[in-house]
Amino acid sequence: MLEEGAALLITADAKLEGETLRLTALDVEQLDRAAQGVGQGMRIFLDAATAVPDIRALLERDGRGKGRVSLIPRLAAGQQVEITLPGGWNVSPRMMQAMKLLAGVASVEEV
Repeated sequence: MLEEGAALLITADAKLEGETLRLTALDVEQLDRAAQGVGQGMRIFLDAATAVPDIRALLERDGRGKGRVSLIPRLAAGQQVEITLPGGWNVSPRMMQAMKLLAGVASVEEV
């Protein structure tokens, strides 16, 4: 896990020994994996329905989890509908960034 550029969540024990601070790592976990367990969710605002197959592929790649995912397609002025996908999904900061880059996705909001 200790690679250059890797985002990690480290739980440590800190002890002050004289004027020296000693840190002992108790647990090390990849940050994306730790964030998946939080159960956060996201709302995906769509400009075009053509984004749906790519959204599905990203969700299936990371699999099921605790996060709620909703799609909000662009409708006529003054109209809005929110479609919540069944079940839970692994929602992570990396996943949300990947969703923002898809063609047809206007924005992504954490919930």
